[in-house]
Amino acid sequence: MSAARNDGRRGVAWMIGSFAACPCHLPLTLAALTAALGGTAAGALLRDHLILAGALVTGVWLLGTARGVWLLRRPRTCPMPAAGSGARVDRQRTATGSGEGPDGGPVRVATLAQDTLRR
Repeated sequence: MSAARNDGRRGVAWMIGSFAACPCHLPLTLAALTAALGGTAAGALLRDHLILAGALVTGVWLLGTARGVWLLRRPRTCPMPAAGSGARVDRQRTATGSGEGPDGGPVRVATLAQDTLRR
């Protein structure tokens, strides 16, 4: 799977995940947290500091949404494979009609980089 496609999926996952912590859902989120943590020290802390908990949930929502938007707007680039990996270069394939270099072997990334440096 390409990195750009993976970033898009991760961005959507971050957006959906932060939707649960959205401030408009704060009464539901705090009620769920209170019910889940009831009878524990964390539940008592939540009950005594509702404003702090609301601010924390709002911060989680803001950071999660920002991360999701950043991942969705990230430039969609394809990383260059490491030299000597044996990866064929698509640009060379379209220029020559095949994936072969001048010597009949596959075009290597290192060869393309050397040709670029010579120019």
